[in-house]
This record gives sequence, structure tokens and C-alpha cells, in this order.
Amino acid sequence: MLGALQSVGRSLMLPIAVLPAAALLLRFGQPELLNLPWMANAGSAIFNNLPII
Repeated sequence: MLGALQSVGRSLMLPIAVLPAAALLLRFGQPELLNLPWMANAGSAIFNNLPII
């Protein structure tokens, strides 16, 4: 029982851990900041695929 709950907890932690990195990538890639489209696309891809993660 406890092992099953731990695995559920770990699977819920991944999307939460990825969100700050995706937000930073998305913001740093914006034209007002660094203007790096590939970085904005990487952050956007993470947010777009969040239900899959």
C-alpha cells in the first residue's frame, strides 16, 4: 500500500518539477528578453505536452 502511494507521489512530482524550468525557458526566449526562438519553443513544447507528462 505504501509503495503504491509512493510511486503515485513520484509520478505527480515530475510535472511539478518541470514547470519552473519550462517557465524560465519560455520567458528567456521572448523577444523582450533574449530573443531566442528555440528557447521559447522548448518552453512552449513542455507546456503544450504537460498532459502527456
